[in-house]
Amino acid sequence: MGISLQLLELIDDLKMSPYMIVMQKQRRFLYMYNEFKRCEHLVIRYDIGIVAPSFHSAQSAYEELKRVELVASHVLCKNDLVLYLSNAPNLVLLQILQPPHWVERVKRCTYGCFRNEDYGCFMDWGWASVPIRLPRTCLRFDCCSA
Repeated sequence: MGISLQLLELIDDLKMSPYMIVMQKQRRFLYMYNEFKRCEHLVIRYDIGIVAPSFHSAQSAYEELKRVELVASHVLCKNDLVLYLSNAPNLVLLQILQPPHWVERVKRCTYGCFRNEDYGCFMDWGWASVPIRLPRTCLRFDCCSA
């Protein structure tokens, strides 16, 4: 169609608090499609479950995508999401916005309460594949405002 998207924001108004018990059966997930990468700035306010594999015969490059923000979103398959973003050669920033008061809660918790794999989406160890798959992309953690 020739339409250029600056910003695509995917919002789930019924999203649960990121501090709720992890991986509940009623939790809903966003299925990530390649079409979501046809913008400059992708903002995701959803919990991400399954990342759609690319079925294109020729691997497409999504040169428009430069910035991705995950806003207090649990990501079930972090490595799959990083692989999904790897065909965006101009991606310069993957920003993880941690839930409000995240740093304070982690400092107060006893060992193990935020060490669950599901909470790895808010910590650098959960995104270990970023420097390998996205070598030109800056991974940045910031806190959402309350």
